[in-house]
Amino acid sequence: MKTFLSLFYRINMKNKAFTLFNIIGLAVGMAGFILIMLWVKDELSYDKFNEKESRIVRVMVDYSLAGQDVNSVTTLAPMAAVLKNDFPEVENVVRFRKYNLDQVQYGEKYFTERRSIFADSTVFDIFTIPLIKGNPKNALSAPNTITISESIAKKYFGDTDPLGKTLNYGTMEFEITGVYKDIPKASHFNFDFIASIYSFDDCYQDDWGSFNFVTYVLLKENIDPQAFEKKLSILVDTYIAVTIEQYLDASWEEIQEQGTWFKFRIQRLRDIHLHSHYYGELGINGDAKNVYIFISIAIFILLLACINFTNLSTAKAITRAKEIGVKKVFGERVLTLISHHLSESFIIVFIAHMAAMILVEVFLPFFNDISAKNLSIEYSNPQILLSLFGLIVITSLVAGSYPAFYLSSYKPISALKSEITAGKKKTRFRSVMVIGQFVISIILLSSTLVLNKQLNYIQTKDLGYEKENLVCIWNSNLGWNNMNNLKDDLSKNPMIKNASISGFLPIPSNSASNVLYKDGIRSTSFATYNLSYVDHDYINTLGINIIKGRGFSEEFPTDLSAVLINKAAARSFGWDDPIGKIIGRPRSETEIERYTVIGVLDDFNFESVHNPISPMVCFLGRSRGAITVRLEPDTDISSSIKFLESKWEHYSPGSSIDYTFYNDSLNHLYASETKLNQILEAFTFIAFFVSCRGLIGLAMFTTEQRKKEIGIRKVVGASITQVGKLLSYDFTKLIIIAFLIATPVSYYIISKWLENYAYQTKISWWIFVLAGLISYVTAMIAIGYQSYKASAANPVDTLRDE
Repeated sequence: MKTFLSLFYRINMKNKAFTLFNIIGLAVGMAGFILIMLWVKDELSYDKFNEKESRIVRVMVDYSLAGQDVNSVTTLAPMAAVLKNDFPEVENVVRFRKYNLDQVQYGEKYFTERRSIFADSTVFDIFTIPLIKGNPKNALSAPNTITISESIAKKYFGDTDPLGKTLNYGTMEFEITGVYKDIPKASHFNFDFIASIYSFDDCYQDDWGSFNFVTYVLLKENIDPQAFEKKLSILVDTYIAVTIEQYLDASWEEIQEQGTWFKFRIQRLRDIHLHSHYYGELGINGDAKNVYIFISIAIFILLLACINFTNLSTAKAITRAKEIGVKKVFGERVLTLISHHLSESFIIVFIAHMAAMILVEVFLPFFNDISAKNLSIEYSNPQILLSLFGLIVITSLVAGSYPAFYLSSYKPISALKSEITAGKKKTRFRSVMVIGQFVISIILLSSTLVLNKQLNYIQTKDLGYEKENLVCIWNSNLGWNNMNNLKDDLSKNPMIKNASISGFLPIPSNSASNVLYKDGIRSTSFATYNLSYVDHDYINTLGINIIKGRGFSEEFPTDLSAVLINKAAARSFGWDDPIGKIIGRPRSETEIERYTVIGVLDDFNFESVHNPISPMVCFLGRSRGAITVRLEPDTDISSSIKFLESKWEHYSPGSSIDYTFYNDSLNHLYASETKLNQILEAFTFIAFFVSCRGLIGLAMFTTEQRKKEIGIRKVVGASITQVGKLLSYDFTKLIIIAFLIATPVSYYIISKWLENYAYQTKISWWIFVLAGLISYVTAMIAIGYQSYKASAANPVDTLRDE
């Protein structure tokens, strides 16, 4: 062992540059791999803190009404009781319901808290949300009771015991009956307030036509979830079909013939975060596709580092030919030689890994910032340590196996006579490796360019309304009269162009949906539409274009029985000229309210551009919750905000104004894409760094091997430029081949990713050309210095031994 280590030290000290390049490349590659896998591990850990996670499922509903398909996590109020009482597989059930009560008052202070939910008292029996104070069995069993997170308890009450204290939501008063530990971030829902669902009467309704509740089921031990899911069809046959038959006065068979169907299904708790993007989600979920993308990138980066290690090791092998020959002459076996070379690789990889861990700790805060996570490495966790050791072993084997077998294959006589050359086969192998690493780099670069282009597209796309200079004031704690007075005062200011009261906003989209009938006649042909309640100034404030008819006006009292529809709704109804047409809205099994269409709105995006614009119907009516203000162009923003704050203080003393700019809301809507882009950019840079580092090393070796050839060319009159072209020619061919391979592969990957968007940017040809040019220029810069050194050297120094 002592002899081996001594020889290892002498060899690597003799070739310090190559050893350093190997260590740096492997360290950067391994650091990138570790950072990405930390992110992946966090994404895969969601909801696993729940002790009963393997038995918790969420009931979902897929349905189609007259050909309009809906996938929703919201279900029906009475369904929970039926599941608990009639299904022996069910141990317990809990329902969640959002009521958009964001303004919290404690004493004389007001707070805006958007992370609140209403739930059944069984929530603490099903989910692992430990109560620090209070009894989990009855904390939410009574109406107007509420539990709060540990963070909120400290924020509101400091060291004072919050139990028995009261919080006000608008006109409702809630008694604090429990304090629970903060829900871990790795949860598909994360609430600071969990209030009793029994505070509202609709939780008791026996209505099988209103989908407003998110329902979770705790299955009993050893229950097959798929068998349980099949039994849920009973709910459709027994309850849904009967309800719809009563509403439409037709048989279920006749209704189904019109394209209407319902299907209940379940989703395991562990699958929600990465595999669920349905209507009514309790939070913003991740995406399994992103996990696959980043796992691929992590493997690519590590593979690039291993390829470079292999390339440099095989390129350097010629200088160790005599060493191998001497060892074989003295009887050293091939397996021993292979084990020695693998051991050398292991030592280099181990040193690189130590450097990688330093890089990880240095850059982890930056990575946490762009990924919006709080990642860390638990060095006391045996699984983590085992994983890190496994990374060293696997990297050593992947990077060192081919050089070990290659070096050990030398014939002693040829090695001792210095007859070993690079050879076409070895050169071809290294060429394939270089091509491979540039294929990976070009794919990553072109993907990053397209993602940037798509982000720019969705952020600058014409959304159908004027998003600039729009400010939304969230004010659900104001009474109706105060809201009207505040709106009137704001409208009088010359800095403000328009103001509107409506809780139904494009961002965040929170419109309701309901069944509507064409021509106001009840029939088996119907569909659901998005419904918005707006005031007279809503259309002008948002700057939505009216393409036919007119908007709501205070000059027409009959507008209370009028509606505005968008083009998508007109198409859905089959109307070329909708003005004057009648729309029916069911109020009961026998009553239908009829509304006249007075205007058609241009289609505007009231949802993410991931989704196509769906039919929208606007009613004139009260929808308290927010005031939208349009500032005059070129107005001073700070002065406008100060004015808004002063008026807010006048109508709501003691509370701070809560406002957002629409542009900021848009950015938040696409925050996941922005994070994905930032992470992809960072690791594309790492991939390029690793690739260029390998090229520099190969260029160093190539110029060293060809220094006598270069000297002879200089003697016969070759210029520095000619020698530089000669050395860069081989690399140019390899990059062109890599470009031709990477382009179709990149196009396919990008096309599949863009399928997530209803509105897509074009995949322009110049993106691939630019990616290829960047790769080429970067490579030429990387090898240019070495080429210059070799071509600028004095030929006398390189040929003096000849």
